Amino acid sequence: MAYTYDLYPEIGILLIRNEGDLWAGRDILGSAREVVSDERMDPGLDWIYDLRSVQEVVIGVEDMEHILERFSTYRAEGRVASSSASVIVRTEDVNLHLTPTLYKHRADRPDELFETVKTMETARQYLGIQKADWDAALEGK
Repeated sequence: MAYTYDLYPEIGILLIRNEGDLWAGRDILGSAREVVSDERMDPGLDWIYDLRSVQEVVIGVEDMEHILERFSTYRAEGRVASSSASVIVRTEDVNLHLTPTLYKHRADRPDELFETVKTMETARQYLGIQKADWDAALEGK
């Protein structure tokens, strides 16, 4: 699992950039554990997983169950706000685009703010961040 993350409180996001051959449910759990343990982490930040550089993404139903449990715990502990949105950016992966639907169904949270999109621009729009603010925050990253 190869990833980096940056916090952008000025625009309200946490950006996790992933690369490598494979990204799986255990990788999401590992990165989330590290991020929520960071003392700089604001529970109200929206999460963006940038998976555009990953060769293959594999998130099965069992993985989804573990992710649901973990994020429910983080929410109960106040480490992730219930209003936080999650966006996965991945150019081509039909199965991954079904992940938000599965997540919402399994969590019994149909209005959950979780989506898979194909571009960072679409992620920005989904989160309602102004383009000028986005560009200023991510300049040079």
